[in-house]
Amino acid sequence: MRDVYVDVRNIFDPTVPGENFWLFRLANVLHIETRAAVIRRELLMRPGDQTDTEQIEESERNLRALPFIKDATITPQPMRTVPSICTSKTQDSWTTQPQFNVASEGGQSTYSAGFEEITSWIRERFFVFYKKTVDGVTHQWGTTTHSS
Repeated sequence: MRDVYVDVRNIFDPTVPGENFWLFRLANVLHIETRAAVIRRELLMRPGDQTDTEQIEESERNLRALPFIKDATITPQPMRTVPSICTSKTQDSWTTQPQFNVASEGGQSTYSAGFEEITSWIRERFFVFYKKTVDGVTHQWGTTTHSS
């Protein structure tokens, strides 16, 4: 294989009927697109390698197993001369998760609300929370590393 082209698509495709809605376009703007290096990291084939159908199919499965990838296809493009080129086409998935918790114990109510975002390139979760407890109101933000 001579090279692997990476084509990362956004969450919503405005050319698809029903996905050209202002809210979906806003989500695409706010979403951090998966970097090509992240896709290449998951591929079992590299430029200069011999590749086969099994490697391509397993690479597609590896990509689809990632929580921030909705779909993945890898298409070999035969050339008149060897080696060939592969195109890896992926579509990102929405990974921002709203969080809301309410609890009541001993006549005291507590609640928290916030958002959590999984990032693909550094394998961390970003979070922002607003909490009201018996001790008062707090704001939290930060990151936590998650396993792959």
